[in-house]
Amino acid sequence: MRYEAGRGLKHVSFFVDRGERVAVLGRNGSGKSTLAKIIAGLLKPDTGTVETFGTVGIVFQNPESQIIASIVEDDVAFAPENQGLSPEEIQSLVDTALSATGMSRKRNAPVSALSGGEKQRTAIAGVLAARVDCLVLDEATAMIDPQGRSEIWETVKRLHADGMTVIQITHQIEALDDVDRVVVLSEGAVAWEGTTAEFFDSLETLGFDVPDMTPRASTVVDGNMKFKVDGLSYSFDGVNKVLEGVNAEIFAGQWLSILGRTGAGKSTLVQHLNALYKIQEGRIDFDGDKLPQSGREVYRLRKRVGLVFQNPEDQFFSATVREELEFAPMNAGLSGEELNEAVMYGLDCVGLSVEFLDRNPLKLSGGEQRLTAIASILSARPEVIILDEPLAGLDSFYQRKLLEILSKLRDEGRTVITITHNLNMATRYSDRTLTLTDGKIHAKGTSSGHYVHRNSFVHRLDPRAKLFSLFLIMTAIFPSKTLFGVGIWAMLLIFLVGLSKIPLRSLMKSSRPLMFLVLFTFIFNMLFTGIYPAIFTSLRLIVIMMFALMMPLTTSPLELSDGLCQLLRPLERFDFPVDEISMMVGMSLRFIPMLTEQTDKIRRAQLSRGARLDEGGIFRRVKAFMPILIPLMLMIFRRADEIALAMEARGYKGGKGRTRRKPLTWKMSDTIILLTSAVMAVIFIFTGL
Repeated sequence: MRYEAGRGLKHVSFFVDRGERVAVLGRNGSGKSTLAKIIAGLLKPDTGTVETFGTVGIVFQNPESQIIASIVEDDVAFAPENQGLSPEEIQSLVDTALSATGMSRKRNAPVSALSGGEKQRTAIAGVLAARVDCLVLDEATAMIDPQGRSEIWETVKRLHADGMTVIQITHQIEALDDVDRVVVLSEGAVAWEGTTAEFFDSLETLGFDVPDMTPRASTVVDGNMKFKVDGLSYSFDGVNKVLEGVNAEIFAGQWLSILGRTGAGKSTLVQHLNALYKIQEGRIDFDGDKLPQSGREVYRLRKRVGLVFQNPEDQFFSATVREELEFAPMNAGLSGEELNEAVMYGLDCVGLSVEFLDRNPLKLSGGEQRLTAIASILSARPEVIILDEPLAGLDSFYQRKLLEILSKLRDEGRTVITITHNLNMATRYSDRTLTLTDGKIHAKGTSSGHYVHRNSFVHRLDPRAKLFSLFLIMTAIFPSKTLFGVGIWAMLLIFLVGLSKIPLRSLMKSSRPLMFLVLFTFIFNMLFTGIYPAIFTSLRLIVIMMFALMMPLTTSPLELSDGLCQLLRPLERFDFPVDEISMMVGMSLRFIPMLTEQTDKIRRAQLSRGARLDEGGIFRRVKAFMPILIPLMLMIFRRADEIALAMEARGYKGGKGRTRRKPLTWKMSDTIILLTSAVMAVIFIFTGL
């Protein structure tokens, strides 16, 4: 394989022999990810050539941006389906890929219930099912806990032993144990190339940190306890506890590192410390007093306790770096010269120049974004700074810079709390560690709007029957004019929810983002038509929404796109892009939970910096929501681009020639449901119920 030049790369040339395992390292912005996409055929080089000896598959850094289906087995089947293979061949490839990655027992699991490591192994299985000769891993373990990373590297080790060529883009030196050769990129060019042994001999010369696992001498505790957590438990769904009986002591002026597997509840714990999550069970004391949960005391708390989220882009909602840094001190009441001094203080703390102030934070490099996110918290001069995975995805230069910043903050007397998977940081730099054990790990539950996998009568219905029935039900409910008629449909809805085996709370949780529409409808009708019409119209709208939500909850996105494709197939004679439109509709369902989650992240980012989003009337709250719209739209475009890239990487080129592992089959039950829906619709329409 040979490559010379491309976007973000000046002149790169190196070879990878068949069956070799090569690691590509370099600083953020050195062009590593660009190189990975060019090797995988997702980008074309501006100049130069790429020669491959076979097919190439790629696995990206973020598991969420490359999973296409809602069920593990369906996602793994996506690539061979695009190759037009028979159902039997597809199933054989899926079985082999799941076995090779150790995911066979999870084949029917919803992707939303997997850990980070399991999601990445699912992504690798999806690539293997395409029968690739070369596997490219683009920072595939950067966002995963140590055990998850270990599982990934064990999988890669087995694949390499079986003869697969592996190219891994990585920042993690510990992942080089079984690598044959190392290539180091710098400013878009190859700066060094050699064996793994030669690389470790040249670590310091090449500018890489030598891991130092010698524990730091702990700071003497003076008895001043900043936080005391006693018996803290928390559940998102009222059933599964993310935290259970957590006890912790956090001392002023110390650096505490919180360790634990992905999903152990680390982020949930620290977001309790500045009241982003309300205490359900247990108690938290801050400076000897009970942690406030509401009112103005909460805003005073958030001024003293700053929180930096794991992904910087999740907390950016302003057009410039200056506006990001101004947000927290403005909410604290600063203005004029005091506000400017706060901004400059935040910049100075992280070592950024004033030239960054007018730049768009979303267009900065990964390391610059992390520094900007920290500066946006420090500009309010908090006493406690909490950072969620501050080193994730950063090269050694920015890791070293961040460790220096955090060490300086601790030495100045700040309390530093970090969630980390980086054992070097936890043992060498922090004063104490707190580990959330496997015994406290519980599933967070299904996210709002996600497909809920169940072996139910409703799930087994053909998606075409469900789509037709939904259309008929909508047609009957819209003109309904009586509470009795709406009540009958509501009882039918409850009956279907029972048949589907979906917890009612999942349906209610999925409807939350739409309740703003219900509220607006109620207020509008109350003002212009009266209280009774407002109540009736709102109830009718709720029933309609609940029926509509049953579709994504009981039908996977791929099933939905297949069903819609079959229904629209007659339009192909008019050159209507049936396959493309159907796939877009199916994939759009994935954006419903993404939008909900991203809205919540931005809202929490604003609250953590002192925004008062839960004060005032409806119009003030709507006004406060408006700044969220722009970053939400940017997220949609970014995620759409990522998913499109993932689909392209797995061979999707439109629906032509694409087969299905499970072709749609119309059953007697589908006919019965469709006829029942049609009869009920006719009765309601003609009786005026």
